[in-house]
Amino acid sequence: MPLKQEKLYFDIIVGRLTIVFIYQRFTMRINHLKRAIQSLALATSLLMFGCSTSDFTRVKTTGGYLSETKVALPERISEDIGRIVFLRKEASSQHTPTVFINDRVIGSLPPERYSESLVCPGEQTIRIDTRTETNLHGADQLFSVPAGTTQYLQVYETNDTDFGVRVLSEDQVKELSKGLSQSHIINRHQPICNAPLKVIKNINLAADALFKFDSTQMIPSGQARVDKLIRDIQSMGAQVEQIRIIGHTDRLGAVAYNDRLSQERAKTVALYMKQHGLDIPSVTAGRGSREPVTNGCKNQTNARKLIQCLQPDRRVSIDLMGTVEQIENKGISSK
Repeated sequence: MPLKQEKLYFDIIVGRLTIVFIYQRFTMRINHLKRAIQSLALATSLLMFGCSTSDFTRVKTTGGYLSETKVALPERISEDIGRIVFLRKEASSQHTPTVFINDRVIGSLPPERYSESLVCPGEQTIRIDTRTETNLHGADQLFSVPAGTTQYLQVYETNDTDFGVRVLSEDQVKELSKGLSQSHIINRHQPICNAPLKVIKNINLAADALFKFDSTQMIPSGQARVDKLIRDIQSMGAQVEQIRIIGHTDRLGAVAYNDRLSQERAKTVALYMKQHGLDIPSVTAGRGSREPVTNGCKNQTNARKLIQCLQPDRRVSIDLMGTVEQIENKGISSK
């Protein structure tokens, strides 16, 4: 092979090796830069929201019990906000629930963990979703969190795929909090809260007058009742800032089924109102059979009479909400 041709091949090989070397060095620098950016983002998140490696141990305060952490949580919170602490103990389910507050995702809650979030005072819509092959959406539940207080809620399993939420007493918090670890990042974001809403008027509609039995399909007479309610609300003008619609069932049937049925009935009423000209923000929730009006009719053994006896429990409760300032200025009675 001629010398010139050998030199040409040598130059080509050297050039290619140089390009590979430069590319590798460039790739390494890019990866270092990515890791630096990720570290900076993590550090910023920890500064904003707190540390996530602490254990949950009991500390008695005016608001109940707080976690004693390496990054200490404040024993007192601002008088104009509230706090929710979710706790989960058992680990029999293979699925991990995801916690939502007012349709805002808080995060997943593995077994033996707790999670905390600051909220504006008042009613909070809590939902627990389960990620399986398809996402299972839990029923919305309303919990009240007064200003300056902490509400402790247990996330518990109702079956292999469904989770419920219940309020814990101080004694239950003491027992349940032993050995729990904090889940992900504590959300210490200070919410911006508007003037609190107050119930202007409460309306209870019998579910049997709105829906077919054990169904979410509205019947014509039920639609007529909601049509009248829409006109009544529209006549109140700007006094109503929000409508809270809560579905209830009787005690018959499984808890998870009743939660979903009550939730879907509330959503059906809210959707009907919106589709028929009521342009006011609404919040829906399903309470299942947790807030009965009757005593449970436990002495009734006849199936048909039992269903009739439990009829008052099957209802849709509608709260018309307005600000305290509006109520005082308009002279509206909230009773």
